[in-house]
Amino acid sequence: MDTDQKDSVLLEALMNVSNNIGIGEAQLCKAIGIQAGVDSISADSIAGKKALQLVRIHKLLLSLVGNQEEAAHWLRTRIKSLDAIPLDLITQDG
Repeated sequence: MDTDQKDSVLLEALMNVSNNIGIGEAQLCKAIGIQAGVDSISADSIAGKKALQLVRIHKLLLSLVGNQEEAAHWLRTRIKSLDAIPLDLITQDG
C-alpha cells in the first residue's frame, strides 16, 4: 500500500469513527490536533498518529461494550475511576 492509499484509508476510518460515535468536526480536529476544514491527513504525521490512536480506541471500545451506541455513551459519561469524561480527556489540549 502506497502512502496516498494509507492516508486515504486512515481518513476514511477516522470519518467512520466520527460518524459512528457522533464526534463533531470541532471535537475531532481538537482530538488529533488539526485545523477544521483539512481534507487530508498524512498517516506519518503527528495528527495521523493521533488519528490512528483514536481509531484504535474506538475499535477496542467496541470490543468491550459491543455496539456503537454504548461506545458513544461511554465516551460521554463521567467515569468515576478516571474522574473525567473520556471524550473530554481525548479532546483536551496538551
